[in-house]
Amino acid sequence: MTMGTLFENLTHAVDGSPAVAVAAAVVWGLTVAATRYVSLASMLAAVGLTVTAAVLRVPLVLLLSSAAVTVFVIVRHRANISRLLAGTESKIGQKPAHPSP
Repeated sequence: MTMGTLFENLTHAVDGSPAVAVAAAVVWGLTVAATRYVSLASMLAAVGLTVTAAVLRVPLVLLLSSAAVTVFVIVRHRANISRLLAGTESKIGQKPAHPSP
């Protein structure tokens, strides 16, 4: 494989990537604006990342990477999911229940 071929393959691999990232950022921003829950926005943006990658038919390696990121984000937010379902998750601008000293 020549350097030119490698560059062409890498260039093709990122086709659509900016649109995928922008879509995830828009989902995050709209969710925060509507709900003020950063955790919910992060999870929905991660799902949006994978859905947009699939819709835009990005290369398989990018689709699988975005799916792995989505799983990681949701797993890391397990406690937040519990608090969201219980109605105890804090929102942006909400004063903490226990003020720090």
